[in-house]
Amino acid sequence: MIYDTNLIIYYTRQQTFLPAQTGLSIVTTGKTEAFALKSDWGLQRWELVHHLLRRYSSVDIASYYAQIDAFSQDRLKSYPLGTSARNMGKNDF
Repeated sequence: MIYDTNLIIYYTRQQTFLPAQTGLSIVTTGKTEAFALKSDWGLQRWELVHHLLRRYSSVDIASYYAQIDAFSQDRLKSYPLGTSARNMGKNDF
């Protein structure tokens, strides 16, 4: 399972680990670190964030972006959307 930034922040606040078969996208890793810096977290929470980010495998989802974007615009012929197209927003990647 690939977790998004909001779930990483939740687990950090709860001071618990994620399930064993967790993957983190490189985007989530960067956004989590940025959130921690902007939130002025203390040393203990900052160390937990770094431990979580190092503990779980990093997944490069960038290669799938083109397919996701084409699908959202109903232009991926192999998987028709079946409804009206939707623009992807900044956080949809």
